[in-house]
Amino acid sequence: MTSNKKEKINKKEKLVGKRFGKLKVLSVYKKGKYKKCKCICDCGNTTDVYYSNLVSGRTISCGCRGGEIANRYKNIVGEIYHDLIVEEKTEKREDGLIVWKCRCLKCGKYIEVTKKQLDRGYVKDCGNHKYEDLLGQKIGELTIISFDKNREKYLCQCSCGKSTYVSRSNLISSHTLSCGHLKDNRKYKYVDGALPYLLTGKIPSNNTSGVKGVSQTKSGKWVSYITLRKKRYTLGTFKKKEDAIRARKKAEIDFFLPIIEKDQMRKQKTKHRKERV
Repeated sequence: MTSNKKEKINKKEKLVGKRFGKLKVLSVYKKGKYKKCKCICDCGNTTDVYYSNLVSGRTISCGCRGGEIANRYKNIVGEIYHDLIVEEKTEKREDGLIVWKCRCLKCGKYIEVTKKQLDRGYVKDCGNHKYEDLLGQKIGELTIISFDKNREKYLCQCSCGKSTYVSRSNLISSHTLSCGHLKDNRKYKYVDGALPYLLTGKIPSNNTSGVKGVSQTKSGKWVSYITLRKKRYTLGTFKKKEDAIRARKKAEIDFFLPIIEKDQMRKQKTKHRKERV
């Protein structure tokens, strides 16, 4: 036990007085689970550094070296980044980076940004022109006229003559394409909560039975089911395929036929209205 203690003491003593970059080790102590070193920097400041950071070379000064590196940064005064021109260097620092004073070429407003933000395109102007990129564009049936800052929405003119306010996200994603009149003229309409064209759709390509709504289980039995209003209803499990098909056809007559007939009636009425006009 005594020999191990002596070895630990010798290691600490060997570290004292050693230099790591600009730091000179004054003493070594343990704080909780971690070993730390008290060091003095060439600039005169004292600092406490983790032993691992010191030995690995991650920490080589009290922080004064960061200022020296910053002073050697490239002077970008006069350079243009998108719609910003760099006017002067400030004394401010952001995450160790120099903050530059820039003037917006669109409106003349001044902002302060780092070179990293300029290089990577995080900041392209003063920020007052964020919503001007969509002005004048036509998305669907809507022509974008102006941006309302109070509502934070765009004023749009629809092809039918009506004006409406639409959010930026809805315009970019094409979620909103008109003032609402397209909904009245859409191809497919719900009848009793169901879309008629889905009821008479084609048989899926992965169907092995040849009949929609009938499939075979691993045990060899046949399952019959029907889907209505986004819900799937099981009609039963049968030993014979013919029985499963019969159950499916009966369910189609009971559930699908009334909806299809209503849809046909609706289409006939719309035809008559158009003919009158």
